[in-house]
Amino acid sequence: MKIILMVLDSLGIGATPDAQQFGDAADVNTLATVLKHLPKNKEPVHLKELGLTELQKEHPRAGTAFTAKATEASKGKDTVVGHWEIAGLISDKAFPVFPEGFPRQMIDHIKAVSQREVLCNRPASGTEIIQDLGPTHMETGALIVYTSSDSVLQIAAHESIVPLDELYALCERLRHDFTAPDECVNRIIARPFIGPATGPFTRTANRRDYTVPAPEGHLLTALSAADVPIYAVGKISSIFPNVTFNGTFPGHNNDEAVQSTLQIAQEISHGFVFVNLVDFDMLYGHRRDPEGYAQAFLDFDEQLPAILKTLKQEDWLILTADHGCDPGAAGTDHTREKTPVVFYSPQIRHGQYLGECSTFADIAHTIANLFEVTYQGAGRSFVSRLTKTN
Repeated sequence: MKIILMVLDSLGIGATPDAQQFGDAADVNTLATVLKHLPKNKEPVHLKELGLTELQKEHPRAGTAFTAKATEASKGKDTVVGHWEIAGLISDKAFPVFPEGFPRQMIDHIKAVSQREVLCNRPASGTEIIQDLGPTHMETGALIVYTSSDSVLQIAAHESIVPLDELYALCERLRHDFTAPDECVNRIIARPFIGPATGPFTRTANRRDYTVPAPEGHLLTALSAADVPIYAVGKISSIFPNVTFNGTFPGHNNDEAVQSTLQIAQEISHGFVFVNLVDFDMLYGHRRDPEGYAQAFLDFDEQLPAILKTLKQEDWLILTADHGCDPGAAGTDHTREKTPVVFYSPQIRHGQYLGECSTFADIAHTIANLFEVTYQGAGRSFVSRLTKTN
């Protein structure tokens, strides 16, 4: 049996009860915004058939799959915490955030290690800050260091000014150095860009994430211990840097991630494939581009039948998300939202809406039960409900 878990990065389905505590409006709903901005006479027919598009409603109707809504139990709304919880790890304590910029000791350390000055040091949009400070960076060689509402430290640098190897080495060193509780940022991200000396500038696909190692006791360690092969597509391997995968495959954009998924699915008959579809969040959510998000959603819908065709009778495809990023919301940051949960297998005779999950970790527990492996992480399995109505 193989199970493919695809994370549609940022596809939230409505505000959580505590959304306003995270700075979000009570009416944020990424999926609803996306559906409102679909091109005329276009609809995601395959995702609709599964029942996913119903999940942005208060009372969803069942499709051909088993569906549910999940609320994040962790203290956060970022990629790493969301993926960790999907894998069974609930983060009770939030990672530090820096709404006023990083403290002097962290900036001084970056300067000392890099032997370069620092620009910015405040929350900023990554695409905008390189346009604003790119020319100064080109003149001085100073690093553009910025953050967001998430626990991230991002370093942007032109590839001709700071060679990739130098930027990567710096970020890796800082990952090891910033371990104190008030400095232990969740992710350090290398953000290379290119362009002429006076701009405009464009970020490249050479981004690298340096994440805090995930604690033990999650789904991936349980599967590995039971000799179930595990495969990572896209940034999954950087989110779980201390996990040894049987294979890691590229997914710099949605199309590449889908092609990698198809390649693995066609080559294996047993194993777990963990996939991140990054474009929804990176290109359209943060940039508040609802039309672009809607088109990407349609594009994935058109690719879905090819993925479904790789499933044998006993196989499963699971679709979910790690947080929201409503392109219709104010600002540029993630939004604290419930997420869709879709379980599909050719063996299903009748789909069903299963209700609400109190944690993303229910997905991990269910996958562990499907593989019949010992699992000690968080969450409740709904395998019995999947099999009872089959």
